[in-house]
Formats: sequence, C-alpha cells, structure tokens
Amino acid sequence: MRLLVAVRSCVAHRDAGYHDIIMNTWGKDVPADVDLRFFVGSPNIGDSYESKGERDVCLGCPDDYMSLPRKTKAIAKWSVENQYDWTFLC
Repeated sequence: MRLLVAVRSCVAHRDAGYHDIIMNTWGKDVPADVDLRFFVGSPNIGDSYESKGERDVCLGCPDDYMSLPRKTKAIAKWSVENQYDWTFLC
C-alpha cells in the first residue's frame, strides 16, 4: 500500500524556508514507508522551476491563492498517476 502526505504549498513558502521547518518538526516523524511531498505551482506558467530534491513537485498550474482548487486537482491527479493508494492533503 502506497501512502502520500501531500503538502499544498507555493514557491514563496519554499523560498522562505517553510518546507525545511516542516521537515525539521513533524515531517521527521513521518514513517519511512510514507512519502512526504511539497506541491507548488509556477509563479509564471512557462518559467523554469528549480526543485530542491525529490520532496518538491512542481505542478503545471499557477501558484497563486485563487488557483488553489486547480492546484488541489493537480495534486490528486499526480497522486493517481503515481499509483498512491491513499493521499492525505494538508
């Protein structure tokens, strides 16, 4: 069974260090057999995105607040395409 903890985020929060804070607090307690990923959009569609390791996933959608429904759908699609059985979105 594949489990995913999907953290809906943005590039600004990643750059501010929020992903590192999560990884140094509750993220370190996520079991080894559960995948923890941070999902961000692109501030400007078509811009390049520099990933910080395997934990970040860049979705092909805008990264602004009004696009959260679109980002949520993209996370669900990514989860299904990558064959996760369960996804916890936070």
